[in-house]
Amino acid sequence: MHTRPAPLGAYGRIGLISLFLTASIFGCVTDSADGDHADPMGGASAGEEGALTLTPAAFEYSGSIELGGTSATVRLTNTGSAPVNISSVSVDREGEEDTFTLRWRTGSDGAEYMEAVTAAGEDRLAYPVIMASGASLDLQLQIVPAGDTFPTGAVVLSTDLPESPTIRVPIEYRLTQPRIHVDPDRIDFGELGAGQTATQELVVSNRGDQTLTVERLNLVGNPAFTVSMNDDDAWIDATAVEPPVAAIIPGDQRLLRVRYATADQAANAVLNIESDDPTRPTVAITLRGGFSAPCLEVTPAAVEFRSVPVDESEIQMVTLRACGSAPVQVNQVTLTEASDPAYSLGDAPQPSPFVLGGPDGPEEVELPVFFGPLEDRIHNGSVVIESDDERRPTRRISLLGRGVENACPHANVPEDEITVRPLEVVVLDGSPSFDPDGPDGQPVAYEWVFIDRPAGSVSSPHEAFFDPASPANGGVDDDPSTPQAVFFVDLPGVYTAELRVRDANGLTSTACGHDAQVTIVAQVVHGLHIQLVWRTPADEIVGDNQGTDLDLHLLHPFGDTWFSAPYDCYQANPIPEWGQLEYLADDPLLDLDDIDGDGPENILLEAPQNTDELLRPYVVGVYYAQSADRVTGTELGSSFATIRVFVGGELAWENPGDPADGREMLEAGDFWEAVQIEWPGARVTSRNRYHPGFRP
Repeated sequence: MHTRPAPLGAYGRIGLISLFLTASIFGCVTDSADGDHADPMGGASAGEEGALTLTPAAFEYSGSIELGGTSATVRLTNTGSAPVNISSVSVDREGEEDTFTLRWRTGSDGAEYMEAVTAAGEDRLAYPVIMASGASLDLQLQIVPAGDTFPTGAVVLSTDLPESPTIRVPIEYRLTQPRIHVDPDRIDFGELGAGQTATQELVVSNRGDQTLTVERLNLVGNPAFTVSMNDDDAWIDATAVEPPVAAIIPGDQRLLRVRYATADQAANAVLNIESDDPTRPTVAITLRGGFSAPCLEVTPAAVEFRSVPVDESEIQMVTLRACGSAPVQVNQVTLTEASDPAYSLGDAPQPSPFVLGGPDGPEEVELPVFFGPLEDRIHNGSVVIESDDERRPTRRISLLGRGVENACPHANVPEDEITVRPLEVVVLDGSPSFDPDGPDGQPVAYEWVFIDRPAGSVSSPHEAFFDPASPANGGVDDDPSTPQAVFFVDLPGVYTAELRVRDANGLTSTACGHDAQVTIVAQVVHGLHIQLVWRTPADEIVGDNQGTDLDLHLLHPFGDTWFSAPYDCYQANPIPEWGQLEYLADDPLLDLDDIDGDGPENILLEAPQNTDELLRPYVVGVYYAQSADRVTGTELGSSFATIRVFVGGELAWENPGDPADGREMLEAGDFWEAVQIEWPGARVTSRNRYHPGFRP
């Protein structure tokens, strides 16, 4: 914040005044020293001059703005020897939609404030206003922002001071916060040999004007790295439960040590330094450590042939790869003498010995392992690999295979990837599956299992929906005797469905390694998709149709209040008419009011309007509608809400920090203004205003 001289008078200039969110105005007539009314025109005797002093020198505010705005106060004192005449007061606002109200009172702590300038800009003072020598006025400015900004401007006073008749008292926001700085932003330990250790330092400093709290150190990646905040702190790795916390005063710094202990390969990791700096809550430092000794990586460590029909054979590959910067020599690859004769290595990838890595060898080779059972039983074996890897010169790969008389069933699907829009229905089809020795060549049971899905998705496969027009309401459990199922795509993202089939003898495609997978890509091609999911720690069973109720809201730029049609899209107004009449693309759609658990609730808006022209953004909110179980009446307490905003199918915003934690909603009736969205440009900005007891 810039500062200038505070005293104001006939020969002085007013200081720059910082104000946050409210405007107050004043007016009074003070008495002269002899008890008579002062000259209404503010006259002064020869040689006398009035002088106004502001304390503080500005309407100054800081921090966050709660519902209803904030206020700032300035005391105006006549420190001269003659009266000062104030002829007008006004508020000069820089944001047209911001609201300022100015009130005044005489310089007495017990006096009540009276209105001077209304929110509409009307001057309510009775003129002339004369301030006698030594008199003072308290001016209180009430500030209510129109959006997620910090209103600025000035309170303007017209006086009879000869040199500076117009006094502008600025309204400014004072930024007070910690500011983290970390140097360097990347650490490279170079190349180290086997068993070597190296340590480097980071400097974490506070360049703000408030104390910086380092809340957590989180290592993600290779466990070869550990970190310590202070010399007397223990070294911690990614598994640490209680990492050190440091408080750094403005201008101070702390040393953070990072140690790299080589294992058997080069290593990479990310050190996340989490603090209470609101502009950079997480600073990510990349870590790299090289490995120069010979190093051999073998994957997998064990090979399993699930169920292979007798007199048939299968092959699996073992990969040998150089994992250091130095080449590694593979001296021998053999099956142990105790290995079952059903196993063979076939042709070696190249004659032994051979070199991997370096200028003369490939980075990796694949070793084929064959399994051809002759009996219906379990077969065991081992592959031994000898190399010049100093730390692990001998590697042993265990082999396990099962020969079966019963032919394996095979799960098959007509297509392995399906692209849809969120909230659409997918038909999962396993009819191409077959069982060579099954009835009519078909399996007897089909099971669809989702092994991967977007966070917060709760849909499951059904045989049919209760109401095909409302698939979000669920349906009849999937019938395993039929190859098809229907699935409601409740969230954007990527889903992986696995089909597992079983034959009449109980043999599964999983046991044989013949499952099939379908990838479902759910993407919003245009516009906005806003998603709410939540968790309630006291609600231990998810998906039981019991639990808390949170409601998702989207407020149109024309909307002034929540829970008011037509400009708030929520459970009581799920498909409002916005924008152009009969043009559905600019109308939002709330898919479902989930009242019994964890969501999700989704709002889709295909063609948002231009918020630059509408002068205000869209705003996303969450209301805690019901904290008690609707069935049992049990009070469940806090729920934790997560908001995600997708733009054109891509995630554009998610709760800061760990999204899985969510924003805590303390009790029913609380409201959270989460984020605002400006369009075009898809500018998504955190709003994070929490209003307890916000009843509609």
